Amino acid sequence: MVKQNKEKKNSVTRPPIVVVLGHVDHGKTTLLDTIRKTNIAAKESGGITQHIGAYQVEHSGKLITFIDTPGHEAFGQMRSRGANVADIAIVVVAADEGVKPQTKEALDIVKNANLPYIIALNKIDKPNADADKVKRELAENGVMLEGWGGDISSLLISAKSGEGLSGLLDLILLIAEVGELQSDPLEPASGVVIEAHKDQKRGSLATLLVRQGTLRSSANLVIGGQWGRARSLENFMLKPIEEAGPSTPVLISGLSEVSDVGETFITVASEKEAEEIIAKEKEKRRFAVKIGGESPEVMKKIIIKADVVGSLEAIVETLKKISSQIVGLDIIVAETGNITENDVKLASNSGAAIIAFRTKAPSSIELMAQKLGVTIVSSDIIYELVDGIRAEMEAAVPPEIIRTDLGVIKILATFKQEGAKQVIGGEVTKGTIKPATLIDVERGGHPMGKGKLNSVQMNKVSVDEVPQGKQCGLQIELKGMSILPGDVLKCFMEERHKRPLL
Repeated sequence: MVKQNKEKKNSVTRPPIVVVLGHVDHGKTTLLDTIRKTNIAAKESGGITQHIGAYQVEHSGKLITFIDTPGHEAFGQMRSRGANVADIAIVVVAADEGVKPQTKEALDIVKNANLPYIIALNKIDKPNADADKVKRELAENGVMLEGWGGDISSLLISAKSGEGLSGLLDLILLIAEVGELQSDPLEPASGVVIEAHKDQKRGSLATLLVRQGTLRSSANLVIGGQWGRARSLENFMLKPIEEAGPSTPVLISGLSEVSDVGETFITVASEKEAEEIIAKEKEKRRFAVKIGGESPEVMKKIIIKADVVGSLEAIVETLKKISSQIVGLDIIVAETGNITENDVKLASNSGAAIIAFRTKAPSSIELMAQKLGVTIVSSDIIYELVDGIRAEMEAAVPPEIIRTDLGVIKILATFKQEGAKQVIGGEVTKGTIKPATLIDVERGGHPMGKGKLNSVQMNKVSVDEVPQGKQCGLQIELKGMSILPGDVLKCFMEERHKRPLL
Protein backbone atom coordinates (compact mmCIF):
# COMPACT_ATOMS: atom_id res chain seq x y z
CA MET A 1 0.00 0.00 0.00
CA VAL A 2 1.08 3.56 -0.68
CA LYS A 3 1.66 5.38 2.59
CA GLN A 4 -1.27 7.73 3.04
CA ASN A 5 -0.83 11.39 3.90
CA LYS A 6 -2.73 12.74 6.87
CA GLU A 7 -5.77 14.54 5.50
CA LYS A 8 -5.80 18.25 6.27
CA LYS A 9 -8.46 20.91 5.89
CA ASN A 10 -7.34 22.03 2.42
CA SER A 11 -5.93 18.70 1.24
CA VAL A 12 -6.30 17.70 -2.38
CA THR A 13 -5.31 14.56 -4.26
CA ARG A 14 -1.78 14.93 -5.57
CA PRO A 15 -0.08 13.11 -8.45
CA PRO A 16 1.86 9.96 -7.56
CA ILE A 17 5.66 10.19 -7.56
CA VAL A 18 7.19 7.17 -9.26
CA VAL A 19 10.81 6.06 -9.11
CA VAL A 20 12.19 3.86 -11.90
CA LEU A 21 14.88 1.39 -10.88
CA GLY A 22 16.71 -1.51 -12.49
CA HIS A 23 19.97 -2.96 -13.73
CA VAL A 24 22.15 -0.88 -16.05
CA ASP A 25 21.03 -1.03 -19.71
CA HIS A 26 17.80 -2.89 -18.88
CA GLY A 27 15.83 -0.02 -20.42
CA LYS A 28 14.96 2.43 -17.62
CA THR A 29 15.87 5.54 -19.59
CA THR A 30 14.30 4.21 -22.79
CA LEU A 31 11.10 3.56 -20.84
CA LEU A 32 10.95 7.18 -19.68
CA ASP A 33 11.98 8.44 -23.11
CA THR A 34 9.10 6.59 -24.71
CA ILE A 35 6.61 7.71 -22.07
CA ARG A 36 7.47 11.39 -22.40
CA LYS A 37 8.30 11.28 -26.13
CA THR A 38 11.75 12.81 -25.68
CA ASN A 39 15.26 11.47 -25.92
CA ILE A 40 17.92 12.10 -23.30
CA ALA A 41 19.74 8.78 -23.47
CA ALA A 42 22.14 9.86 -26.20
CA LYS A 43 23.19 12.95 -24.23
CA GLU A 44 24.50 11.03 -21.22
CA SER A 45 28.21 10.21 -20.91
CA GLY A 46 28.89 6.57 -21.63
CA GLY A 47 25.23 5.99 -22.49
CA ILE A 48 24.43 5.68 -18.79
CA THR A 49 22.15 8.11 -16.95
CA GLN A 50 24.31 9.65 -14.26
CA HIS A 51 22.08 12.28 -12.67
CA ILE A 52 18.61 12.18 -11.18
CA GLY A 53 15.96 13.92 -13.27
CA ALA A 54 12.21 14.26 -12.78
CA TYR A 55 9.46 14.43 -15.39
CA GLN A 56 5.68 14.61 -15.52
CA VAL A 57 3.31 12.89 -17.94
CA GLU A 58 -0.46 12.97 -18.31
CA HIS A 59 -2.46 9.76 -18.63
CA SER A 60 -6.24 9.43 -18.58
CA GLY A 61 -6.43 13.08 -17.57
CA LYS A 62 -4.20 12.62 -14.53
CA LEU A 63 -0.58 13.60 -13.89
CA ILE A 64 2.20 11.19 -12.90
CA THR A 65 5.63 12.38 -11.75
CA PHE A 66 8.58 10.15 -12.63
CA ILE A 67 12.00 10.24 -10.98
CA ASP A 68 14.74 8.81 -13.18
CA THR A 69 17.57 7.54 -11.00
CA PRO A 70 20.99 6.60 -12.38
CA GLY A 71 21.34 3.04 -13.57
CA HIS A 72 25.05 2.50 -13.00
CA GLU A 73 25.79 0.74 -9.71
CA ALA A 74 28.10 3.56 -8.65
CA PHE A 75 25.05 5.72 -8.06
CA GLY A 76 23.38 3.46 -5.52
CA GLN A 77 23.30 6.20 -2.93
CA MET A 78 21.63 8.71 -5.25
CA ARG A 79 19.17 6.03 -6.27
CA SER A 80 18.33 5.29 -2.66
CA ARG A 81 17.57 8.96 -2.08
CA GLY A 82 15.33 8.92 -5.14
CA ALA A 83 13.40 5.98 -3.74
CA ASN A 84 12.95 7.78 -0.43
CA VAL A 85 10.95 10.60 -2.00
CA ALA A 86 8.73 8.36 -4.14
CA ASP A 87 5.31 6.79 -3.63
CA ILE A 88 5.59 3.91 -6.09
CA ALA A 89 8.53 2.10 -7.71
CA ILE A 90 8.87 0.45 -11.08
CA VAL A 91 11.62 -2.16 -11.19
CA VAL A 92 12.61 -2.73 -14.81
CA VAL A 93 13.95 -6.21 -15.61
CA ALA A 94 15.08 -7.16 -19.11
CA ALA A 95 13.19 -10.27 -20.24
CA ASP A 96 16.23 -11.43 -22.21
CA GLU A 97 18.71 -11.09 -19.32
CA GLY A 98 16.77 -11.64 -16.11
CA VAL A 99 17.75 -10.79 -12.55
CA LYS A 100 21.14 -9.05 -12.32
CA PRO A 101 23.11 -7.54 -9.38
CA GLN A 102 21.45 -4.14 -9.68
CA THR A 103 18.04 -5.78 -9.97
CA LYS A 104 18.60 -7.27 -6.52
CA GLU A 105 19.89 -3.91 -5.27
CA ALA A 106 16.78 -2.16 -6.61
CA LEU A 107 14.52 -4.71 -4.94
CA ASP A 108 16.33 -4.19 -1.64
CA ILE A 109 15.86 -0.43 -1.96
CA VAL A 110 12.11 -0.59 -2.52
CA LYS A 111 11.64 -3.15 0.24
CA ASN A 112 13.66 -1.09 2.73
CA ALA A 113 11.70 2.04 1.75
CA ASN A 114 8.43 0.10 2.13
CA LEU A 115 7.39 1.17 -1.36
CA PRO A 116 4.72 -0.61 -3.38
CA TYR A 117 6.33 -1.65 -6.64
CA ILE A 118 5.60 -3.01 -10.09
CA ILE A 119 7.85 -5.39 -12.01
CA ALA A 120 8.13 -4.23 -15.63
CA LEU A 121 9.44 -7.09 -17.77
CA ASN A 122 11.05 -5.14 -20.60
CA LYS A 123 12.42 -6.08 -24.03
CA ILE A 124 9.72 -8.70 -24.62
CA ASP A 125 10.14 -8.06 -28.35
CA LYS A 126 13.65 -9.54 -28.23
CA PRO A 127 13.92 -13.02 -29.87
CA ASN A 128 15.52 -14.52 -26.75
CA ALA A 129 13.06 -12.97 -24.27
CA ASP A 130 11.79 -15.49 -21.72
CA ALA A 131 9.33 -13.93 -19.28
CA ASP A 132 8.59 -17.18 -17.43
CA LYS A 133 12.28 -17.76 -16.78
CA VAL A 134 12.62 -14.24 -15.35
CA LYS A 135 9.56 -14.76 -13.16
CA ARG A 136 11.16 -17.93 -11.78
CA GLU A 137 14.35 -15.99 -11.04
CA LEU A 138 12.33 -13.32 -9.27
CA ALA A 139 10.56 -15.97 -7.19
CA GLU A 140 13.95 -17.41 -6.24
CA ASN A 141 14.82 -13.92 -4.97
CA GLY A 142 11.69 -13.65 -2.86
CA VAL A 143 9.58 -11.65 -5.32
CA MET A 144 6.29 -13.51 -5.69
CA LEU A 145 4.30 -12.13 -8.61
CA GLU A 146 0.58 -12.33 -9.16
CA GLY A 147 -0.13 -15.73 -10.68
CA TRP A 148 3.00 -17.10 -9.03
CA GLY A 149 1.67 -17.28 -5.51
CA GLY A 150 2.14 -13.62 -4.60
CA ASP A 151 0.59 -10.17 -4.92
CA ILE A 152 3.31 -8.19 -6.72
CA SER A 153 2.01 -6.77 -10.00
CA SER A 154 3.97 -7.31 -13.20
CA LEU A 155 3.55 -6.33 -16.83
CA LEU A 156 5.17 -7.32 -20.10
CA ILE A 157 6.41 -4.22 -21.89
CA SER A 158 8.64 -3.01 -24.67
CA ALA A 159 10.10 0.37 -23.76
CA LYS A 160 11.35 0.65 -27.32
CA SER A 161 8.03 0.11 -29.13
CA GLY A 162 5.70 1.30 -26.36
CA GLU A 163 3.90 -2.02 -26.01
CA GLY A 164 2.32 -2.39 -22.56
CA LEU A 165 3.09 1.15 -21.41
CA SER A 166 -0.53 2.29 -21.31
CA GLY A 167 -1.33 -0.61 -18.99
CA LEU A 168 1.67 0.32 -16.85
CA LEU A 169 0.40 3.89 -16.43
CA ASP A 170 -3.10 2.57 -15.65
CA LEU A 171 -1.65 0.39 -12.90
CA ILE A 172 0.31 3.31 -11.41
CA LEU A 173 -2.86 5.42 -11.22
CA LEU A 174 -4.77 2.52 -9.66
CA ILE A 175 -2.17 2.06 -6.91
CA ALA A 176 -2.13 5.83 -6.32
CA GLU A 177 -5.93 5.93 -6.07
CA VAL A 178 -5.96 3.15 -3.49
CA GLY A 179 -3.26 4.99 -1.54
CA GLU A 180 -5.25 8.23 -1.39
CA LEU A 181 -2.26 10.54 -1.80
CA GLN A 182 -3.04 13.93 -0.27
CA SER A 183 -1.32 17.30 0.04
CA ASP A 184 -2.27 20.81 1.10
CA PRO A 185 -1.41 23.28 -1.68
CA LEU A 186 -1.96 26.26 0.66
CA GLU A 187 0.83 25.28 3.06
CA PRO A 188 4.32 26.83 2.82
CA ALA A 189 6.13 24.83 0.15
CA SER A 190 8.52 22.09 1.19
CA GLY A 191 10.20 19.18 -0.54
CA VAL A 192 13.48 17.67 -1.65
CA VAL A 193 16.43 18.62 -3.86
CA ILE A 194 16.79 15.91 -6.48
CA GLU A 195 19.49 17.54 -8.59
CA ALA A 196 21.81 20.52 -8.32
CA HIS A 197 24.60 21.96 -10.42
CA LYS A 198 26.28 25.21 -11.38
CA ASP A 199 25.61 26.73 -14.78
CA GLN A 200 28.29 29.09 -16.08
CA LYS A 201 25.71 31.65 -17.22
CA ARG A 202 22.90 31.23 -14.70
CA GLY A 203 24.79 30.31 -11.54
CA SER A 204 23.62 27.65 -9.09
CA LEU A 205 20.55 25.74 -10.23
CA ALA A 206 18.53 23.14 -8.35
CA THR A 207 15.80 20.73 -9.37
CA LEU A 208 13.28 20.55 -6.53
CA LEU A 209 10.45 18.11 -6.00
CA VAL A 210 7.61 19.87 -4.18
CA ARG A 211 6.05 17.52 -1.61
CA GLN A 212 3.76 19.91 0.25
CA GLY A 213 2.35 23.33 -0.51
CA THR A 214 2.89 25.44 -3.61
CA LEU A 215 6.24 26.96 -4.56
CA ARG A 216 5.92 30.37 -6.18
CA SER A 217 8.33 32.59 -8.04
CA SER A 218 10.32 34.94 -5.75
CA ALA A 219 9.70 32.73 -2.69
CA ASN A 220 12.36 32.73 0.04
CA LEU A 221 13.93 29.29 0.31
CA VAL A 222 16.08 27.61 2.93
CA ILE A 223 18.03 24.62 1.62
CA GLY A 224 20.45 23.12 4.10
CA GLY A 225 22.96 25.79 5.04
CA GLN A 226 21.93 28.43 2.53
CA TRP A 227 18.99 30.58 1.61
CA GLY A 228 17.98 32.10 -1.66
CA ARG A 229 15.09 33.61 -3.55
CA ALA A 230 13.53 31.59 -6.34
CA ARG A 231 14.42 34.00 -9.11
CA SER A 232 12.85 31.82 -11.78
CA LEU A 233 10.84 28.60 -11.97
CA GLU A 234 10.88 26.19 -14.91
CA ASN A 235 9.04 22.93 -15.42
CA PHE A 236 10.75 19.73 -16.54
CA MET A 237 10.54 20.90 -20.17
CA LEU A 238 12.39 24.10 -19.15
CA LYS A 239 9.30 26.24 -19.76
CA PRO A 240 8.88 29.22 -17.38
CA ILE A 241 6.13 28.79 -14.78
CA GLU A 242 4.86 30.98 -11.95
CA GLU A 243 4.16 28.23 -9.41
CA ALA A 244 4.67 24.53 -8.75
CA GLY A 245 2.19 22.53 -6.71
CA PRO A 246 2.49 19.22 -4.84
CA SER A 247 4.40 16.40 -6.62
CA THR A 248 5.74 18.86 -9.19
CA PRO A 249 9.42 18.90 -10.22
CA VAL A 250 10.74 22.40 -10.80
CA LEU A 251 14.09 23.88 -11.81
CA ILE A 252 14.94 27.04 -9.85
CA SER A 253 17.63 29.69 -10.06
CA GLY A 254 18.63 32.29 -7.50
CA LEU A 255 20.78 30.23 -5.14
CA SER A 256 24.26 31.33 -4.08
CA GLU A 257 25.67 27.80 -3.76
CA VAL A 258 25.19 24.35 -5.27
CA SER A 259 22.70 22.53 -3.05
CA ASP A 260 23.13 19.05 -1.60
CA VAL A 261 21.22 16.39 -3.49
CA GLY A 262 18.69 14.84 -1.10
CA GLU A 263 18.58 17.97 1.07
CA THR A 264 15.15 19.18 2.12
CA PHE A 265 13.91 22.68 1.42
CA ILE A 266 11.28 24.91 3.00
CA THR A 267 9.89 28.32 2.14
CA VAL A 268 9.97 31.10 4.72
CA ALA A 269 8.40 34.53 5.07
CA SER A 270 11.56 36.63 5.20
CA GLU A 271 15.32 36.75 4.87
CA LYS A 272 15.60 37.20 8.64
CA GLU A 273 13.67 33.99 9.30
CA ALA A 274 15.87 32.19 6.78
CA GLU A 275 19.07 33.36 8.46
CA GLU A 276 17.80 32.25 11.87
CA ILE A 277 17.09 28.76 10.55
CA ILE A 278 20.44 28.55 8.79
CA ALA A 279 22.30 29.62 11.92
CA LYS A 280 20.94 26.54 13.67
CA GLU A 281 21.21 23.99 10.87
CA LYS A 282 24.05 25.04 8.56
CA GLU A 283 26.36 22.20 7.61
CA LYS A 284 29.34 22.28 5.32
CA ARG A 285 29.17 20.48 2.00
CA ARG A 286 32.87 19.79 2.36
CA PHE A 287 33.87 16.55 4.02
CA ALA A 288 36.80 14.19 4.43
CA VAL A 289 36.93 10.42 4.78
CA LYS A 290 39.46 7.60 5.00
CA ILE A 291 38.90 4.37 3.04
CA GLY A 292 40.86 1.14 3.38
CA GLY A 293 41.52 -1.96 5.44
CA GLU A 294 42.15 -1.97 9.17
CA SER A 295 45.78 -0.89 8.81
CA PRO A 296 46.90 -0.38 5.19
CA GLU A 297 50.63 -0.10 4.56
CA VAL A 298 50.21 3.15 2.62
CA MET A 299 47.57 5.89 2.61
CA LYS A 300 47.23 7.57 -0.79
CA LYS A 301 45.90 11.10 -0.36
CA ILE A 302 43.39 12.43 -2.88
CA ILE A 303 41.26 15.53 -3.36
CA ILE A 304 37.91 14.97 -5.08
CA LYS A 305 36.17 17.77 -6.99
CA ALA A 306 32.81 17.07 -8.63
CA ASP A 307 29.92 18.86 -10.27
CA VAL A 308 27.25 17.95 -7.71
CA VAL A 309 27.16 16.47 -4.22
CA GLY A 310 25.43 13.34 -5.46
CA SER A 311 28.46 12.65 -7.64
CA LEU A 312 30.79 13.03 -4.64
CA GLU A 313 28.78 10.51 -2.67
CA ALA A 314 28.68 8.10 -5.58
CA ILE A 315 32.44 8.31 -6.13
CA VAL A 316 33.15 7.68 -2.44
CA GLU A 317 30.78 4.70 -2.41
CA THR A 318 32.53 3.27 -5.49
CA LEU A 319 35.98 3.78 -3.98
CA LYS A 320 34.92 1.78 -0.94
CA LYS A 321 34.49 -1.19 -3.28
CA ILE A 322 38.08 -0.96 -4.58
CA SER A 323 39.70 -0.27 -1.22
CA SER A 324 42.83 -2.31 -0.57
CA GLN A 325 44.52 -3.85 2.44
CA ILE A 326 47.82 -2.49 1.08
CA VAL A 327 46.85 1.00 -0.11
CA GLY A 328 44.13 2.98 1.64
CA LEU A 329 42.63 6.23 0.41
CA ASP A 330 42.79 9.39 2.48
CA ILE A 331 40.24 11.72 0.91
CA ILE A 332 41.42 14.94 2.49
CA VAL A 333 38.81 17.06 0.69
CA ALA A 334 35.66 16.14 -1.24
CA GLU A 335 33.65 19.09 -2.50
CA THR A 336 31.77 20.48 -5.47
CA GLY A 337 33.17 23.05 -7.86
CA ASN A 338 36.03 23.51 -10.29
CA ILE A 339 39.68 22.90 -9.38
CA THR A 340 41.19 25.99 -7.78
CA GLU A 341 44.67 27.29 -7.08
CA ASN A 342 44.21 26.40 -3.41
CA ASP A 343 43.38 22.80 -4.38
CA VAL A 344 46.64 22.52 -6.31
CA LYS A 345 48.65 24.05 -3.46
CA LEU A 346 47.05 21.67 -0.94
CA ALA A 347 47.75 18.71 -3.22
CA SER A 348 51.38 19.78 -3.65
CA ASN A 349 51.95 20.26 0.08
CA SER A 350 50.26 17.00 1.07
CA GLY A 351 51.37 14.77 -1.81
CA ALA A 352 47.77 14.26 -2.95
CA ALA A 353 46.36 13.62 -6.41
CA ILE A 354 43.34 15.62 -7.60
CA ILE A 355 40.34 13.68 -8.89
CA ALA A 356 37.93 15.73 -11.00
CA PHE A 357 34.49 14.49 -12.09
CA ARG A 358 32.61 16.68 -14.54
CA THR A 359 34.56 19.73 -13.44
CA LYS A 360 37.16 21.70 -15.32
CA ALA A 361 40.53 23.20 -14.51
CA PRO A 362 41.50 26.42 -16.30
CA SER A 363 44.69 26.16 -18.35
CA SER A 364 46.51 28.29 -15.77
CA ILE A 365 45.59 25.78 -13.04
CA GLU A 366 46.71 22.84 -15.20
CA LEU A 367 50.04 24.58 -15.83
CA MET A 368 50.46 25.25 -12.10
CA ALA A 369 49.74 21.60 -11.32
CA GLN A 370 52.28 20.48 -13.91
CA LYS A 371 54.98 22.74 -12.44
CA LEU A 372 54.30 21.49 -8.90
CA GLY A 373 54.16 17.84 -9.95
CA VAL A 374 50.48 17.43 -9.00
CA THR A 375 48.57 14.69 -10.82
CA ILE A 376 45.05 15.56 -12.01
CA VAL A 377 42.80 12.64 -13.00
CA SER A 378 39.75 13.96 -14.84
CA SER A 379 36.77 12.34 -16.57
CA ASP A 380 33.06 12.79 -17.21
CA ILE A 381 32.48 9.04 -16.86
CA ILE A 382 32.74 7.63 -13.36
CA TYR A 383 34.19 4.24 -14.21
CA GLU A 384 36.97 5.89 -16.23
CA LEU A 385 37.68 8.08 -13.22
CA VAL A 386 37.83 5.04 -10.95
CA ASP A 387 40.31 3.41 -13.34
CA GLY A 388 42.51 6.49 -12.95
CA ILE A 389 42.27 6.33 -9.16
CA ARG A 390 43.09 2.62 -9.25
CA ALA A 391 46.21 3.43 -11.30
CA GLU A 392 47.27 5.96 -8.64
CA MET A 393 46.75 3.32 -5.96
CA GLU A 394 48.72 0.70 -7.91
CA ALA A 395 51.60 3.15 -8.30
CA ALA A 396 51.60 3.64 -4.53
CA VAL A 397 51.87 -0.07 -3.71
CA PRO A 398 55.23 -0.64 -1.96
CA PRO A 399 57.29 -3.28 -3.80
CA GLU A 400 58.05 -6.67 -2.29
CA ILE A 401 61.70 -6.58 -1.19
CA ILE A 402 63.62 -9.86 -1.27
CA ARG A 403 66.92 -9.79 0.61
CA THR A 404 69.83 -12.10 -0.21
CA ASP A 405 72.71 -12.20 2.32
CA LEU A 406 76.12 -12.52 0.64
CA GLY A 407 78.91 -12.31 3.20
CA VAL A 408 80.44 -10.75 6.34
CA ILE A 409 83.67 -8.75 6.65
CA LYS A 410 85.45 -7.67 9.81
CA ILE A 411 87.14 -4.26 9.55
CA LEU A 412 90.86 -4.25 10.33
CA ALA A 413 91.83 -0.70 9.33
CA THR A 414 90.46 2.64 8.15
CA PHE A 415 92.33 4.77 5.60
CA LYS A 416 90.43 7.77 4.28
CA GLN A 417 87.11 9.53 4.64
CA GLU A 418 85.57 12.28 2.50
CA GLY A 419 82.05 13.06 3.60
CA ALA A 420 79.99 9.91 3.48
CA LYS A 421 82.58 8.01 1.43
CA GLN A 422 85.17 5.96 3.34
CA VAL A 423 88.08 3.73 2.33
CA ILE A 424 88.64 0.82 4.72
CA GLY A 425 90.22 -2.64 4.84
CA GLY A 426 89.16 -5.94 6.36
CA GLU A 427 88.89 -9.72 6.17
CA VAL A 428 85.94 -11.72 4.86
CA THR A 429 84.84 -14.03 7.68
CA LYS A 430 81.78 -15.56 6.03
CA GLY A 431 80.43 -16.03 2.51
CA THR A 432 81.44 -13.70 -0.31
CA ILE A 433 81.34 -9.94 -0.65
CA LYS A 434 80.70 -8.09 -3.91
CA PRO A 435 80.75 -4.46 -5.06
CA ALA A 436 77.57 -2.50 -5.87
CA THR A 437 75.73 -4.06 -2.95
CA LEU A 438 74.30 -2.93 0.38
CA ILE A 439 75.73 -3.22 3.89
CA ASP A 440 74.51 -3.37 7.48
CA VAL A 441 77.00 -1.98 10.01
CA GLU A 442 77.33 -3.58 13.45
CA ARG A 443 79.49 -2.51 16.38
CA GLY A 444 79.78 -4.70 19.43
CA GLY A 445 76.87 -6.80 18.15
CA HIS A 446 74.54 -3.78 17.84
CA PRO A 447 73.20 -2.40 14.54
CA MET A 448 74.61 1.05 13.75
CA GLY A 449 73.35 1.90 10.29
CA LYS A 450 73.04 1.01 6.62
CA GLY A 451 75.16 1.98 3.65
CA LYS A 452 76.45 1.02 0.22
CA LEU A 453 79.49 -1.00 -0.79
CA ASN A 454 80.67 0.75 -3.96
CA SER A 455 83.89 -1.07 -4.90
CA VAL A 456 86.26 -3.84 -3.75
CA GLN A 457 90.02 -4.24 -4.38
CA MET A 458 92.56 -7.00 -3.75
CA ASN A 459 96.20 -6.04 -4.12
CA LYS A 460 95.05 -2.64 -5.43
CA VAL A 461 93.14 -4.30 -8.27
CA SER A 462 89.36 -4.01 -8.53
CA VAL A 463 87.63 -7.38 -8.29
CA ASP A 464 84.07 -8.65 -8.67
CA GLU A 465 84.05 -10.66 -5.45
CA VAL A 466 86.18 -11.64 -2.43
CA PRO A 467 85.74 -15.11 -0.86
CA GLN A 468 85.89 -16.11 2.80
CA GLY A 469 89.35 -15.93 4.39
CA LYS A 470 90.68 -13.22 2.07
CA GLN A 471 91.53 -9.61 2.89
CA CYS A 472 90.57 -6.65 0.72
CA GLY A 473 90.11 -2.91 0.52
CA LEU A 474 86.65 -1.37 0.33
CA GLN A 475 85.10 1.91 -0.65
CA ILE A 476 81.79 2.36 1.14
CA GLU A 477 79.18 5.10 1.41
CA LEU A 478 77.76 5.61 4.88
CA LYS A 479 76.00 8.71 6.22
CA GLY A 480 76.19 9.89 9.81
CA MET A 481 79.03 7.77 11.18
CA SER A 482 82.65 6.71 10.69
CA ILE A 483 83.77 3.08 10.51
CA LEU A 484 86.18 1.90 13.24
CA PRO A 485 88.47 -1.14 13.36
CA GLY A 486 86.52 -4.06 14.81
CA ASP A 487 83.24 -3.07 13.15
CA VAL A 488 81.42 -5.77 11.20
CA LEU A 489 79.83 -5.19 7.79
CA LYS A 490 77.16 -7.57 6.52
CA CYS A 491 76.92 -7.49 2.74
CA PHE A 492 73.58 -8.19 1.03
CA MET A 493 71.50 -7.56 -2.10
CA GLU A 494 67.87 -6.52 -2.46
CA GLU A 495 65.48 -7.30 -5.30
CA ARG A 496 62.27 -5.33 -5.67
CA HIS A 497 59.22 -7.01 -7.15
CA LYS A 498 55.98 -5.24 -8.07
CA ARG A 499 53.01 -6.32 -5.98
CA PRO A 500 49.36 -6.36 -7.07
CA LEU A 501 46.77 -4.11 -5.46
CA LEU A 502 45.05 -6.55 -3.12
